[in-house]
Amino acid sequence: MTASNLWTSSADIRFRVGWPDFHLKAYFSRASPEAGVWLSCRGDNGFANYEDLEAHRAEIERAIGGALKWTADEDREQGTLFSPLPSFDANDKSDWPRQHKLIAEGVLRFYRAVKPFVEPLIGAKNQEPQRN
Repeated sequence: MTASNLWTSSADIRFRVGWPDFHLKAYFSRASPEAGVWLSCRGDNGFANYEDLEAHRAEIERAIGGALKWTADEDREQGTLFSPLPSFDANDKSDWPRQHKLIAEGVLRFYRAVKPFVEPLIGAKNQEPQRN
C-alpha cells in the first residue's frame, strides 16, 4: 500500500508489538482534521486489564506528557486509552512529513509509557484465573 493510498479518508494503523489482547494503534481522519494514538484492552480480561492500567493513570499520563481520554466499556469487556495528536490535518499534503513524524513519535511515546504496566498483565494472564 502506498502512502497516497493509505492517506485517502481515514485509517487505523495497528502496530504489532507482541501484546496479545492489547492493540496499539494510530488513527487519522481527513473528514475531520484529527489524529491520535490509542491502546485498546481486549480479550477475556480486557476490562480488568483496562482497570489495572487505569490504576497507573498518573504515571502513564506523566510518561506520555499529557492527559489521555480513558473510555471504559464494561458491557463489551474492554477499555481504551487515547492520546490526540495536536495540529493535525491529513488534507494538507505539504504537511505530511511532519504529520508522519508526529504519528511515529506518538506511537513510540505511548508504547514506552504503557509497556511497564502492560507486560506484567500479559505474564499474569497465564498464571491467574480470569476475573469475572
